[in-house]
Amino acid sequence: MDMVQKAAADIGVACPLTITIRRAQELSGLSRPTINRAIWAGKLRTTHVGSRHLIYFDSFQEMLGLNQPAA
Repeated sequence: MDMVQKAAADIGVACPLTITIRRAQELSGLSRPTINRAIWAGKLRTTHVGSRHLIYFDSFQEMLGLNQPAA
């Protein structure tokens, strides 16, 4: 279980399918420009729902290296 899944379990929620850019900032400590550059570079998969720009949570974990098997 990675740190995000553990944090989600601690507060009683399942891992989300998508997260906002602001939530990605809170979880990772990365700045908004850094996250936007990762989106533009294709490192983060996103979707739009209305005017909201959402990041697919699995691509967020992958970018941070959180979903890799433990060594």
